[in-house]
Amino acid sequence: MSTAAKKLLQAQTASTPPEPTSFQYAAIFGTGTIEVNDVSDINNITAVDSLTDNALTIVFPVSFDMDRDRSLLFVGDRLSDEIVCVDFSDPTSLVIRDTLKDEPKLNGVRAVACSPSRELIFAGTGSTPSSGQRSISAIDYSDPDNLAFSGSPLNGSYLYKGMRPTEDGNTLFVAEGDDLISVDTTNTSSMTELDHHSDGVAGGLQALQIDEANDTMYGIAHTDSAFVSYDISNTASLSTRADVTDNTNLDELEELRIDLTNNYAFMMTRLGKLSSFDISDPDNPVRKDTLFDSD
Repeated sequence: MSTAAKKLLQAQTASTPPEPTSFQYAAIFGTGTIEVNDVSDINNITAVDSLTDNALTIVFPVSFDMDRDRSLLFVGDRLSDEIVCVDFSDPTSLVIRDTLKDEPKLNGVRAVACSPSRELIFAGTGSTPSSGQRSISAIDYSDPDNLAFSGSPLNGSYLYKGMRPTEDGNTLFVAEGDDLISVDTTNTSSMTELDHHSDGVAGGLQALQIDEANDTMYGIAHTDSAFVSYDISNTASLSTRADVTDNTNLDELEELRIDLTNNYAFMMTRLGKLSSFDISDPDNPVRKDTLFDSD
């Protein structure tokens, strides 16, 4: 699978609100560049804009806010220790609204997730900063032209690889190593870890996807080649619903998407294997098919 295709899938995976069943534009993220393509005619994909800026050293991780009348993209740049807010309300004319840089709080940022309901971005660091600790910070984007930290960071010793907030933004789920962590984010001045769950089968947990209606969190385990579902009905006592390990079809998983309308999950490996799962029963996910094109 091409790098462009991987970045496209990553961009779609990172989006918090549900996407429409059809779309006209697709964004490709590269080193220092965001490119938008018109894909309304799949036989004639056309580039409509490209944004290159010194603030976009590595355009990953990303998260979207497509609520209300705005369309905002948030980029975490782990090399520059910053969060960049990009306005893509006009896909043919991308504009950087603001950049927030902070070495201690955003050092090596590896996970970002926005909460449109609270107009907050949650950012998790992935490297040990020269001062302070690894941490999760909340950033207020109610004014997209003036990003500002909200409250105080939640310090820890974790390497954050994925985040997913609840719809109300009051609870944040974090993938860290082999574990799923729940955090009370009601008050950003005193964010508190609620539970730290590990079952020993989710090595390299990442790409979290939430199904709040069924109190379920889904994730993929890169190291252990597994698709995992968790019971999040009690945020203070998380538990594993099911884990499907498959060293043949799920080796080195990297991306995950879920379709809650049709109860399917789709996941991609580093080598380009695309698998589909029936998740109508979160306690018993069933693999339906795997597509692998070695070319």
